[in-house]
Amino acid sequence: MTGPSSTPSGSGQAGGGTPPALSGRAKRLMVVLGLALPLVLAVIAGEIAVRVLSKSGHVTPESRKAETLPYKGTAVARHCFQTGVRDVPGPDPGQVYRIDNHGYRGPDFEWEKPRGTTRIVVYGGSAVFDIAASEGEDWPRQLEVALHELGHPEVEVINAGIPGHASFDCLGRFYGEGHLLDPDFVLLYNTWNDLKYFKSEESLLHHYGSFCDSEDPRLNYQNGMDRFLCETSQLYVRLRDRYYKRAIGAELEGRTEERPLMSEFGPAGPRQFRLNVSTFVDAALNAGTVPILLSQARLITETNSDEDRSRINYKYHRLTHDALVEAFAVCDRTLEEVAAAKGVSCLSGSREMNGHGEWFHDYIHLNPVGSKRLAEIVAAELVPRLEAGDALRVE
Repeated sequence: MTGPSSTPSGSGQAGGGTPPALSGRAKRLMVVLGLALPLVLAVIAGEIAVRVLSKSGHVTPESRKAETLPYKGTAVARHCFQTGVRDVPGPDPGQVYRIDNHGYRGPDFEWEKPRGTTRIVVYGGSAVFDIAASEGEDWPRQLEVALHELGHPEVEVINAGIPGHASFDCLGRFYGEGHLLDPDFVLLYNTWNDLKYFKSEESLLHHYGSFCDSEDPRLNYQNGMDRFLCETSQLYVRLRDRYYKRAIGAELEGRTEERPLMSEFGPAGPRQFRLNVSTFVDAALNAGTVPILLSQARLITETNSDEDRSRINYKYHRLTHDALVEAFAVCDRTLEEVAAAKGVSCLSGSREMNGHGEWFHDYIHLNPVGSKRLAEIVAAELVPRLEAGDALRVE
């Protein structure tokens, strides 16, 4: 007769015996699950937090691309805006940019200049586009309003500024299209973007490449998995944005480099700038248009306080503060010398704004008060020239 004591150990009877030992594989699985579960929960919590707290809503590279300025590459300048009316949200809440049916900032205008209209086209980069100004508040648009108030309702001002453009881009745009607008006057307001090639030992030909928006990973899916994750997880999109911002050094005006600042620059940059400006003037005169050069207002001066200097991004040019001040001075002198040599006007009233932080959004871009002030200054300087008409050219 077999008694209770003969029951095999570990038979699984309730209330007795020792559970079987876990295999090595099972132990590893338990460790992985123990580590993965908190991570999964953290990802889920992060995803919920991003979706609930984000003010930008559901974002993907594709949606961001649809809400950026509509650039396209060209043969005569690095890029221009695509044609067709389009409202683009600016970086600040409620800010809007209007790109008109011809690819210029502002309201639509007739391609063929109306009879009796005095047309002024303003060329430059983001300081002409006026990136801190919402629609209707950019200084070229306010310039038109100011000239109307000063007794010249016949004036029409077209904002031909495109963020990132240097003077050679402005030359290309006027050569490739601007002269067809039949402008009476063209203003060139550009220095900051030209200083970006002062640091390079390469010629302009090799320093810049043509524009191709498909090369920007922030606005384009990199593969099928990247598309799936972007369209599925908003947490992934935010982490992806941070990664690419660090990886490519992308800031407001494009890529920057974490390299030592240079205390001086060579002669190639200033020589190129002089040729750009001279050729722009020649092209305008050859097209029967009156060119006007305008020195660029900026926060940057030799007497900037430490607070002012903290607002200046030196990485774009890789020049020290003193070298940047000198580069601006060289370009100001170049504008004056080219104007004198060509017998055209160089407006310098904007220099009264230099160093006055209350007028600037940052180092070169104006705030709303500054935009209005610049428009007033330029309008006052233009009135006698408008009244002189073709006699504007200085003999």
